[in-house]
Amino acid sequence: MLRLPPKRAPRNNGMVKEMAMTRTDVKKVAWTLRLIGYGMLFGAFALMLLSGQHTAAAPGSSASARLVK
Repeated sequence: MLRLPPKRAPRNNGMVKEMAMTRTDVKKVAWTLRLIGYGMLFGAFALMLLSGQHTAAAPGSSASARLVK
């Protein structure tokens, strides 16, 4: 694919590079963000399950357990 040469910036003497994303680039970014989102969602769900099992397996040392004795 042929690209146009970079344009001269009127305010400063540097070169301005125009960045154009193609449709495939947008799709790749969307898939990457989707995978990150699903990973965070499943990670949070796994942490909730693990913390629920951890509190269920904890010994009865709470205040209500001391009152029963």
